[in-house]
Amino acid sequence: MTGPPTGPMQPLPSLPAFLLRLVLPHEYRDEILGDAREAYDNDVRERGEAFARNQLWREVLSFRPLQLRWEARGLRTRSRTAASARNKPMQSIFGDIRYALRVLTKARGYTAVAVITIALGVGANTAIFSVIDGVLLRPLPYFEPERIVRVWQEQTLTKSLLDRFEEQTRSFSGLSGTATETFSFTGDGEPEELIGGIV
Repeated sequence: MTGPPTGPMQPLPSLPAFLLRLVLPHEYRDEILGDAREAYDNDVRERGEAFARNQLWREVLSFRPLQLRWEARGLRTRSRTAASARNKPMQSIFGDIRYALRVLTKARGYTAVAVITIALGVGANTAIFSVIDGVLLRPLPYFEPERIVRVWQEQTLTKSLLDRFEEQTRSFSGLSGTATETFSFTGDGEPEELIGGIV
């Protein structure tokens, strides 16, 4: 069994070749045209000229050469962009912010949900941190708060009882007393019963 006859390479049809020359970048044109001519020649020898023409037109009309052109340009653009981003980092950040704002203004529903979610999260975290900071982290607003103690008794505290306790004790530098009482608040309408403290 013998292989297909070999001979001079088949030239590309003129119109597809013209379109390829038109869309290909200058620096890659000869290399890609050579590959296309070789593939066309192989298709002619193996499957016939009609199949080779159809295959060539399919390649041209699928814009693969055009994609190659834009990929080649994109590679050069990306390298320039990377170099400029290294030289001007703030310009790259501002460009990213402008792009994010453009995208967010186009999807307003998504933006509203995202902003509300972030606002709720920040608000809840701020409230929790304020409570923790006031109760656990920040010291009491007294001089040497670790020396403050609380003493209580079953009977109601009166001013005379507090004075007597202050005279008899030698362990404390100062005393203050509180007592809880019920008060009647009168005015317009029915009187109300309020609970208050006496210091």
